[in-house]
Amino acid sequence: MKRIDNKRRLAALVVLLLAVAGALIAFVAYLFAHSGKSDAPAPVDAHPGDPTYEMEITPYYAEGALYVRQTVTFQNGGQPLDRLVFCLPLNAYRRAVTAPMDADAFDAAFPEAYAPGGIEFTSITLDGRSVEWGVSGTSEAILTVLAEIAPGQQVSVGMEYHALLPEFAGADGFDDGEWRMSGFYPCLAQLDGGEWRAYAPAYVGQYMCAPVGDYGITLHAPSGFDIAATGSAAAQESDDGWTTWRIEARDAREVSIVMRRGGCVYEREVNGAHLRVYGRDRLRARQALDTAAALMECMNAILPYPYPALEIVIGDYAGRDLSATGLILMDATAPDFDAQLAYLIARQWWGGIVGCDPAEEPWLSEALAQFSALDCVRAAVPRSYTALREVIDSAVSMTLPGGLNVETGSAAFTAQSDYDNVLRYRGAAVLELLDEALDGRLPDVLSDYARERAYGMATRDDLLAALSRDGSGDWSAWLSETLQGIGRAG
Repeated sequence: MKRIDNKRRLAALVVLLLAVAGALIAFVAYLFAHSGKSDAPAPVDAHPGDPTYEMEITPYYAEGALYVRQTVTFQNGGQPLDRLVFCLPLNAYRRAVTAPMDADAFDAAFPEAYAPGGIEFTSITLDGRSVEWGVSGTSEAILTVLAEIAPGQQVSVGMEYHALLPEFAGADGFDDGEWRMSGFYPCLAQLDGGEWRAYAPAYVGQYMCAPVGDYGITLHAPSGFDIAATGSAAAQESDDGWTTWRIEARDAREVSIVMRRGGCVYEREVNGAHLRVYGRDRLRARQALDTAAALMECMNAILPYPYPALEIVIGDYAGRDLSATGLILMDATAPDFDAQLAYLIARQWWGGIVGCDPAEEPWLSEALAQFSALDCVRAAVPRSYTALREVIDSAVSMTLPGGLNVETGSAAFTAQSDYDNVLRYRGAAVLELLDEALDGRLPDVLSDYARERAYGMATRDDLLAALSRDGSGDWSAWLSETLQGIGRAG
């Protein structure tokens, strides 16, 4: 009997060890099985008639520069034009005094001392012919191409240029293991009633909000780099230490690309969109994936995410985050990571899918994004709600310089902290008051507003029109009083 009992004990021990091994394998699979990049679905063009951008990009790795051949095809759907106007945001880095961050963040953004960026054109043509053009504006940030374009006429502008990326710890630039390409190319300014509206780079905020366009990009990247980008990116071929990638995007406000090596990538499908998170810390990346998926589910209640993928890159970005169409760069050192991630995801909707004038009415993206982020954090990440609630309440109670209020344009801000406290946090408080006055119906109003203004450039009047359609009267006077009242009615 004793021999039989020993055999049973041995068999039980073997079973137990096998169970422990199985659990360990399952845990390792949980951490690592999702690592790797899969192809996202082909992008869908939901907004026909956009300008198209075709680019071929070759990086000069040692110099931190890009050689770009670009064609922009534009069809004039309105009044006769005598020029095309493009924004050149990278020229903001030509001199230290115009680098786009406030003084407190300067040393952290340029840890190895200031490094300029810029763009130098080799040639510009119109329909294959030479054309007059010039660069002007604050920080040489505006490109004008002279051309007589009749209503209905289609033209193609060809450009060859070198873009110098700054050695910058923020969301634009490069370092030893990562190239972050955002705003590196000329993009068409906003055309409004036959007049072009272009904006020079601002010191604070996310100033770029271009008309949506369709993009096709061929990128020649050194082998060993992974690509995170707006739209969908797929490796086509590799040869002599280089890999050719094809990037396709439709209805994008801007295209941004990150070339990176090392680290990990996890992914999940959220309502048909591929959510990917890239990072150096596997546990942080996995946690960010779970959080981002819950936040996307929450934002999808306002408007289903229309792009094939949302890619989130986590790194040490000196507090300079980025939320561009389909791509988020997130600073790993953010004080409350989940709350900031919620804001950046909400910016995909407010400022991304629904555009606005980033100089005159920045609150339409900032306040709406922070209000939606607060709502999503309450529902999806309750552990971060109290801290975010305290930040908003603190911003409402503090004294501000220069009579700033939620309707103030972005040019009036000289510090990122003031910009955030007024436009994001006080703006969110205003919208909370509005939601309270609407008996909790504001999310439904915002859903209608987003569907009506998707891919366009919304204004305050568009928001008021959506409010009036709710059947609760004219909110114009109330909104003016509350916006200008720095966050509290009266």
